Amino acid sequence: MGDILKIKRRNVSFLVYEHESPNISDFWHNENWENFTYEVLENFLDKEHSYIDVGVHLGETILFGAQLSKTCYAVEPDPECIRIASKNIELNNINNIKLIPKALGNNCSKIMLGAPGSLSLGSSATTYFNAELSANSFETESISIPKLVEQENINDLNFIKIDVEGMEDLIIENIGAIDLPLLVEVHTSLLFYKYKGLEIIVNHLGKFKNIVIFIAGRKFKIKANEILNLYEEENNPRGYFSVLAYN
Repeated sequence: MGDILKIKRRNVSFLVYEHESPNISDFWHNENWENFTYEVLENFLDKEHSYIDVGVHLGETILFGAQLSKTCYAVEPDPECIRIASKNIELNNINNIKLIPKALGNNCSKIMLGAPGSLSLGSSATTYFNAELSANSFETESISIPKLVEQENINDLNFIKIDVEGMEDLIIENIGAIDLPLLVEVHTSLLFYKYKGLEIIVNHLGKFKNIVIFIAGRKFKIKANEILNLYEEENNPRGYFSVLAYN
């Protein structure tokens, strides 16, 4: 099968091009990568409803989630990730993924994103806001979740997954009245509004009865305001965690 690799996560299998992203060539061999993400998607998705997957990367969650949902609306601005994910979608002959080449946040016709420093597009952590000085910067359109739902005429949405390596506070700030269950990966040092950005996220999470946090391989319930204690100003893994919120 050449460089085509069969991946199995929980009870779902899919094919990928193993060597399309040389910057993270061993990515697909890490069977422990965010196992909780697959578990959450398995528990919340169903064939009667669609979901929004923000932060497509190489397609690792959309190739999984699309098989469990009615339609997967996959949002990704990084052109290299779009290229790789598109090839993997085609490889699997999956026809219920709508790939949306935009950044999620507010409604703006033009924003600049890019990979800072020595990072390259399509790597493990790339697209940051206002990266005009980056050699890998690019221009894209930004769209809010409510606008996306309106434009795509999504009337069966039941879940949102957000993993964007920063800017998650901008997304939540512009989420409007949408209070569906969501899984959001938080990177406190990369938030657009810094500590204020974490407050924005926490205020939204406070609408939900159940909040589960995944951090350093552990899973436990937490109160929304306790999340503020996890803020890290500097780029430190202690400030990286995922939160599942639902009623």
